Amino acid sequence: MTSNEFLQMYARILASYYNAAAKTCQEYGLNHTCFDILVFLDNNPQYDTARQIESVRGIKKAMEAIAIDKLAQSGYLLRREDESDRRVKHLKLTEKSRRITGIGRELQDAFQKHLVADLTAEELSYYEKISRKMLLALNDMEGNCLL
Repeated sequence: MTSNEFLQMYARILASYYNAAAKTCQEYGLNHTCFDILVFLDNNPQYDTARQIESVRGIKKAMEAIAIDKLAQSGYLLRREDESDRRVKHLKLTEKSRRITGIGRELQDAFQKHLVADLTAEELSYYEKISRKMLLALNDMEGNCLL
């Protein structure tokens, strides 16, 4: 697989996932960034600040700020000051967000199962090992220019 094919594949995976989430986003009047933040917080409660979401999920700061404001105004999120640093706001999902995050979790599970449905157990095991190694390589590359 060439580097171009590799990048195209991951771009298509993301585009296909966003397309799969579009109905839910439309139904609840959310954009994809809002949907991503809700599902991310549900899947990763240890990362509950805007800075952590930006770093781990890779959502751009400006888009994230707008989405968090919209989610808080719509009653999907609460912002709580950090006890030791008032500049830091912890984000907490509200009960109102549970329906969306449940749909998001089901969507992610169904999407992944469909994507790997034709892989054997052995191929899936290799894929998972390779993906973990690639994630570690990405972590090592962050902030480093390759050229």
